[in-house]
Amino acid sequence: MLQGMGESATRGAGKTLVLILVVGAGVLGLVVGARWFSQGPASGDASASKPGASSPPDTRERVFISGSLVNLRESASATANVLGKAPMGTECVVEEKASSGWWRIGCGDSHGWAKSELLSADRPTVEPLLATAEDPKQPLKNRFDAALRATALEPGHAGARTLLWNLFAEQERVQLEKLLAGKREALPQVRLSAGCEGESSTETCLKKALEVGPSGPWHHVDIRNVESVGKNLFVSAELDRSQPPQLWVRAGTIEGDAKAFDIQVFLQSRYAPSDTLKGALEKLPDAHPAKTSERLSKFQAVLTPGEVLMARQLLGTWTQLTRKSQELVIQHSCGGSPRQVRVDETDGRVRIHLEFGQDENDYDVASIEMDHGTTLFRMLMGGTLKHALSREDKRLATWVYSESDSFQGLFVHSSQEDEFPVVQPESCDDL
Repeated sequence: MLQGMGESATRGAGKTLVLILVVGAGVLGLVVGARWFSQGPASGDASASKPGASSPPDTRERVFISGSLVNLRESASATANVLGKAPMGTECVVEEKASSGWWRIGCGDSHGWAKSELLSADRPTVEPLLATAEDPKQPLKNRFDAALRATALEPGHAGARTLLWNLFAEQERVQLEKLLAGKREALPQVRLSAGCEGESSTETCLKKALEVGPSGPWHHVDIRNVESVGKNLFVSAELDRSQPPQLWVRAGTIEGDAKAFDIQVFLQSRYAPSDTLKGALEKLPDAHPAKTSERLSKFQAVLTPGEVLMARQLLGTWTQLTRKSQELVIQHSCGGSPRQVRVDETDGRVRIHLEFGQDENDYDVASIEMDHGTTLFRMLMGGTLKHALSREDKRLATWVYSESDSFQGLFVHSSQEDEFPVVQPESCDDL
């Protein structure tokens, strides 16, 4: 009996101990849980984030790129480094605003400063841009800008591309009309006498006469009769395949027919076109091919007697000088002779021969101008060559060719070459 009572007591004590342990564990759990709740989960604890939990909404101001292609710059300045570019219609967030009107924006992975006038609260669409471009009451510049933006927004919009070209040509034509209507008679930069063999249209022959090389994949011409001038005005736009590609734009008058043209170019410029403009013009229906199959039967620059006289004063060969040991010498090279310029004239036709060591080229001169002692030769196929007498030594002259940074310096005429020593290259074994 005592043994039974001992077993019962033992079992009772065991139950009491289990109860104490359970209650103690519960209290400890409450304490630990309360501490975890008050402190929150430790950072980096993957179990702390619940599946499906969402981050707070981004409440930053949102804008859209309204310019055709906007530069994102390093600072709020038009001269700051470009960090990236954002095309029209891109959605961005505003990160900072400057009182100067520049906003720092984030467009995906690209961030930078842009002018606020090139941003809009609403996503741009083509329809209102085309409406502005087609509105004759709007300034021509605004219409062209609207057409450019419409083309940037929808490059495949054929109507926007055609409208852009028409407004591009109209801008050049208006500028030409103002020039021709001036009080002083405008002088052409280039005057050509040209004619095409075979069955040729005015447009195809004009393209051929105005071709520059290396010619690109497209060449557009717009010809209109303007009553205020009483002549046909043309606007020519051609892509030159130089690197980077250059857009040649010329505007002038044209008289006659495809057999005998008189072409006068009054406005001429060359620049790298924007990607939007280049892409729009190269996709116009008549863009290919740039080179016509017509042959020019007559093609010559027409110079005035005064221009021919200026050229005759510089006839002959000019050789470049090099300064060596404080002395001017004629330095021959392993690759050939020194750089040379030769001016030729025959029956009013002036030609320039340029020699670059082993390379040499001939150019027809389209016009000649003189200003403050500097004679400027304009080449028929583009580029200029400047001549100016040296102030320190009247035997010398500077020649500068616009198409080569290295082709410039002091030159001496062949009639006075003997006054300067000739230096041969020391060794050409390694060449």
